[in-house]
Amino acid sequence: MDNIIIDFGTRQIVNGKIKAVQGDNTSKKIVILLKENSKPYNLTGKSVVLAMKKIGSDKPLSDDDILTLNVVDAENGEVELPINKAFTKNNGNYQLQISVLNSLDFEESSLLFEASFDVNLKEEFSLNLIESSAFKELKEVLQQASTAAENENERIANEKERVSKDAERDKKIDDVNLKVSEIESEIESLNSDGSVTRRKLANNIKPDFLSDIKYEKNMLDKTQFEVGGLSENGELNTSVINNYCSDFMPIEGNTTYYRLIKKIALAAFYDSDKTFISRLTINADSDITSPENAKYMRYTELKEDMVNNVISDRPVNEYTPYGERYVLGDDYKVKKLSEKIAFDDLSQEVFSNLTFLDNVDLNTIKNRKNYVCLNNVANKPPQLTGTFFLIVEPFISNNKIRWVIQTAIDFFNIEKQYFRKLDLDNPGDSVWKKVNNEGTYTSRLKGKTWVFFGDSITEGVGTTNPSLESYPARIKAKYGINTINKAIAGASWQKDGQYDNICVLTQIENADLSNVDFCTIFAGTNDFGRGALPIGNVDDEVENTLQGAINNAIKMLIEKKSDIKIGLITPMWRERLSAGDNKDSDFNTISGKYLKDYVNAIIKSAEYNHIPVFNLYDNCGINKYNYNTFLADGLHCNAKGYDEILSEKIYDFGNSIF
Repeated sequence: MDNIIIDFGTRQIVNGKIKAVQGDNTSKKIVILLKENSKPYNLTGKSVVLAMKKIGSDKPLSDDDILTLNVVDAENGEVELPINKAFTKNNGNYQLQISVLNSLDFEESSLLFEASFDVNLKEEFSLNLIESSAFKELKEVLQQASTAAENENERIANEKERVSKDAERDKKIDDVNLKVSEIESEIESLNSDGSVTRRKLANNIKPDFLSDIKYEKNMLDKTQFEVGGLSENGELNTSVINNYCSDFMPIEGNTTYYRLIKKIALAAFYDSDKTFISRLTINADSDITSPENAKYMRYTELKEDMVNNVISDRPVNEYTPYGERYVLGDDYKVKKLSEKIAFDDLSQEVFSNLTFLDNVDLNTIKNRKNYVCLNNVANKPPQLTGTFFLIVEPFISNNKIRWVIQTAIDFFNIEKQYFRKLDLDNPGDSVWKKVNNEGTYTSRLKGKTWVFFGDSITEGVGTTNPSLESYPARIKAKYGINTINKAIAGASWQKDGQYDNICVLTQIENADLSNVDFCTIFAGTNDFGRGALPIGNVDDEVENTLQGAINNAIKMLIEKKSDIKIGLITPMWRERLSAGDNKDSDFNTISGKYLKDYVNAIIKSAEYNHIPVFNLYDNCGINKYNYNTFLADGLHCNAKGYDEILSEKIYDFGNSIF
């Protein structure tokens, strides 16, 4: 039989129909060559799984129906499919799906094909379900988790003998014990098109996520850019002052690398010792294909394009920062588990990986596992008072576990299901939510329109591309909110006679709020920095004091749109008063006033007008110890500060009040 060739890029299969015959099914091995756009699919660090489903059958998948294939040659994408008795235990026509999983166990590529078997070996492979190891381990779980379950073990075994697939069986088993989870061997194993997906074949009680998870990769590291182009011998040409050039980027040979901005550019390729191989002129609307022996690449183009570009080993359609990550927004789904327990389809994987937790803080639990939590755990859902399951799914951002989804299921009442998105940087902000009948949670703000008023910090000064890297832009990209950024660098709250045309009051006067749902105003640092402009009194009606400007701004917003929701944000801590003076705002004054005086005045004015306020000065998390990590110049954030501090904290503030 010829080798099977599967090309995930072109979606083509050569020799994709397998036929096994009697006497030829105990040792035959079929070689499958995996490709991507006619090039070998590099399987280094990856695994390949195969799932099979008999066409026309509604029988749940068993462990025998899911195979992890042997990777014979990772670099050339060669795997081995054994045609053995376990694989051909039932004759008939089968639909197969082969999937490549990366190191994080996320599906990278997948494709369907068919197999037909003419040999019925079913009798030789009858399974002794009563003595299965999965069932034995389930009994051990019941004994450890609750003393009440010990008295039910005998009845569980008796119940198992008469378990059927009808609804009446489920109601009777409901009396047994734990109402744990819907433990069918492979729940929801088929999509509507009949294809088998790895996530649906995975651990039965894991959360099941919507498509809000997406993979991002950008090979261009702005911090390593140098001014210059590339000479014919691959050296940096510093005379090309209008270009940036990248550092040496690790690549694979004979591989296509995709660009977001496809203008004329140059790339140079190097071997594993960084010895120059060749230079390539990249035409407009073209991507990059590396030479076969290339291990590194440098890339150069005009500065304004370079800072906004993305180079990735897969097609890209939007800007993403440097690095490789999986991104999860606030739109995700947790599987709603039913009350039936199918003892004939227990998943050994689920129960063999259970870990018991006691005397721990759930804010510290981040590893991908299934747990049984006893009574003494901190930060559990307040509605759960006894033993419960905890299912943990971590997600990685910038090469570290940034947050996890935790799902808690009451051990004795499966209707009690709660989940939360646990931010490991700010675990105290995580809130448990009840899983509804559809098993979904959607951010209330998605699809709404949020307008931002303020100064240079809201405008995004401190980044190379404010339209993509300011905190309003990051909120839009992460959470699907329509954002409008009206902020102007140098703006104060009040009119001071010099910068009236850019102050917050003028920004609001000029804004069209007809389609706006809510707004935030983040200003005040320039009222302090510009010679300590007057603070005034909380009931001022004038426009040339801080508190008078706040009163007028709130009045104007409501007059323009009566149902608009408003939030105020105080100035954040400053490492310097003037550029380079290193005089932080905690201990230094301007005209006898501290920045904290303006912060307190904004808080009082918000209270006076019954408007929510976020004290960013005391709660931003940027201080004298870490400001170099998050601030570009001691005042404005850098890209990291806007992304990881301001966009997260200001989104959480908006999500809590709007």
